[in-house]
Amino acid sequence: MHIDLSWKGLEGVFDIEKYCIDNNIDAQEVKGFVCCSNQITELKGLDKLVNLKWLYCRNNQLSELDTSKLVNLEWLWCNDNKLTELDTSNLVNLKLLNGKEYILPEPEPDKLDLLINKVEKLEQIILDNKR
Repeated sequence: MHIDLSWKGLEGVFDIEKYCIDNNIDAQEVKGFVCCSNQITELKGLDKLVNLKWLYCRNNQLSELDTSKLVNLEWLWCNDNKLTELDTSNLVNLKLLNGKEYILPEPEPDKLDLLINKVEKLEQIILDNKR
């Protein structure tokens, strides 16, 4: 099952766990989550989607994104946000990362190493350091 909340006018903190409870959705059954083109500043409870395979949260106002518990994630589209950090070290199944408009605090080459550390299945990465 997947949840698509794109273009819904969502603003501020979005609590995924609460959304699942309110809509009688088993968070462990969710394989895809889409919340593109809103004004979301925080995705609370993302860690409850333990079987998530793809996350499309592009074009929001996210300044951080905790994906540390999403070990099954294969596709991550988080471009066009206000991210200054993105740790993908636990995303061992990640195949695609689109972090265009991802803003690195400093243009340090070792930041990219940290970003894709341990991600052996990564097939494509799209980054654009807009300083």
